[in-house]
Amino acid sequence: MASPAARCAPPRRAPGLRLFVLGSGGVLFAADRQEIHALDAPGTLLWLGLESGAGPAELARLLAERSGCGARLALRRVEGALRAWTRRGWIRTGGAGEGRTDPPRPLRRPAAGRSPRPHSAPRTARGRVYRAHLLSTRFDLVVEGAAARARLLPALRHLERSRRGAGDVLVEVRRTGSRHAVVVDGVAVGSQIATDAIAPVVKLQLRLIAMDRHAYFMQIHAGAVLGSTGCWLLPGAPGRGKTTLTAALVRGGLAYLSDEVALLEPRTLGVRPVPLAFTVKPGAVESLVPLYPGLSKLAVHQREDGRRVRYLPPPAGSIAPDRPGGHPVAGLLFPRFEPGSAISLDPLDPLEALRRLLESCLSLPEALTTARVERLVRWMRGLAAFEVRMGPLEEAVSALGALLGARR
Repeated sequence: MASPAARCAPPRRAPGLRLFVLGSGGVLFAADRQEIHALDAPGTLLWLGLESGAGPAELARLLAERSGCGARLALRRVEGALRAWTRRGWIRTGGAGEGRTDPPRPLRRPAAGRSPRPHSAPRTARGRVYRAHLLSTRFDLVVEGAAARARLLPALRHLERSRRGAGDVLVEVRRTGSRHAVVVDGVAVGSQIATDAIAPVVKLQLRLIAMDRHAYFMQIHAGAVLGSTGCWLLPGAPGRGKTTLTAALVRGGLAYLSDEVALLEPRTLGVRPVPLAFTVKPGAVESLVPLYPGLSKLAVHQREDGRRVRYLPPPAGSIAPDRPGGHPVAGLLFPRFEPGSAISLDPLDPLEALRRLLESCLSLPEALTTARVERLVRWMRGLAAFEVRMGPLEEAVSALGALLGARR
């Protein structure tokens, strides 16, 4: 006897939903909720069948044929999926029978960001002006006090611009007794700052201001390097070895794009340079000293989060050239440092790679639309993606050099 689900009218997809096939599964976008969900291979098969007008019995037959499971098990799985999708508001149906529920795994919903806004014109700078350039923003930087200059300028000199004339934004470090204040276009953004904390505050302000004035599709917490095969992103949470591997790859012949953030350009999803100094934490110093002998002698800075870091400028001539639309992305590397282990590159399914990428997404300045999600999925289809398990740094650089297209 047929189950209630098999006898009911075909379910209907709720409005505002769109499925994009990716790798072994699919990406389901709910526009009204601004959510992205991952469907596995059976879920994608069922959703495509549902969109073609198939009812529960036909969906079960299709699932049984493709997966090789029995008819009863296939029907229970269909009933469970339809029940879960109905609860989520994804489909509208007359009812569903009993069965196992396997809701699709949700992808992390990226945090919303702010739209770019112009900054006010800077006041006239008083004192010696240091000029820096980041993304599309020209900075005029004035630093009072020899101690503050000695701390800050070595971490920023590689961003120096030679063109004369007033910049877009004036950043001042003003001495207030033994402490300092940071003032941006006449507005204080920090006060009572110790000398060893000046560089982290200013470095963060430069990045935030430059990003705020630049239109982008998505901000990803990732390192970025450029080789002959294209741009490669190294997304990941802190402690995974992202900075260490990025700095080592640059020393090994890759051009430098970024250590902290990768901004995907709105139309091309290419990446432009954000070449701030590498932020090296104490645990990475020993690994990087053989490649950067002067690292251990660099000043130690105190961040607001309590971490003590060194700022390592990229090697001379290593910064990738800027270009309109950014550098096309060839692939994603998700590093995982495992002491004592041999290097291994494990290919990732595009759907899993997208899930991990969105875990490292810091902001989306604009709301997602069907067209924007389709662009992201189409972009993911063209990327290689690997999980990189690494122990000795030299071994990792040697193994990755050919894949990424090191210049030397």
